[in-house]
Amino acid sequence: MVSALVLTMLFAFAGCKALTSYQLIKNAVDKTNKLDSYEMNMTTEIEMDFLGQNMKMPTTYNVKASGIQSGKPIASGTMKTTMFDTELSYKIYTDGVTAYLDVMDKKAKASLEEEGAETYDLIDQTNDVVKELPEEILKEVEIVKNEDGTSTVSFILDEETFSKVFKDLSDKLSNNNEDGEESATANTEVKVSDINVTIVVTKDGYIKSYDMSFKMDITVHSEDDDVLIQDMTTSMNVKVSAEYVNPGQNVTVDVPENLDEYVDISELQGDDVDNDIDG
Repeated sequence: MVSALVLTMLFAFAGCKALTSYQLIKNAVDKTNKLDSYEMNMTTEIEMDFLGQNMKMPTTYNVKASGIQSGKPIASGTMKTTMFDTELSYKIYTDGVTAYLDVMDKKAKASLEEEGAETYDLIDQTNDVVKELPEEILKEVEIVKNEDGTSTVSFILDEETFSKVFKDLSDKLSNNNEDGEESATANTEVKVSDINVTIVVTKDGYIKSYDMSFKMDITVHSEDDDVLIQDMTTSMNVKVSAEYVNPGQNVTVDVPENLDEYVDISELQGDDVDNDIDG
């Protein structure tokens, strides 16, 4: 009887394999993506040299989203961005179709389909960061168990995988930092290196935080003989940090009153707010 019990326990333990880093991250991303509501704090910091000066351009978001699983998600939050020592602060509400912006005592609205409006698509911004990763990338990566019950996975990512998994994020960063309008005689090359990723999973199995840092070199090649400089490269050090606030708890979105008071951004031509929103 005892021998049979021992054998049963041995077989049971033999069938229990330790969770791999890939399984941990995949399960956490899947579970987090099934949330119908969440709150997230996100920061993107770009450091670069411009005209001989070192510049840091941080952008921070606080996002509250709900109705994710209904197919009609809404979100509210704040966005703060700093450039040339000037800080701009926005209140944003999106209903999946339109972004409603409170900035500089103005109330403006813009279709999320408009060029440049993706900056204000709060849910889209968070979706660009929290991604599932290929199994082969995480094969040799260890899981660190923390005293608070969370688990941490840290690793270096190659450029090819980054370009595939985080294509939307890469495209937005490179497009936001191209100088001038796109030309038929110019093309852009983007190279990403030194990619470090750290993901923390809660003891309940949700993503707690998803952090990345990397270097991005954007080179614009011109075939126009009249251009003095044929190739111009901009180098940036980028840090992206996304952290969920108590994932798994219900979150209420703050819907502004009097949405009919928001004026289409096209009607604010010449105003400071319009110049700022359009970049």
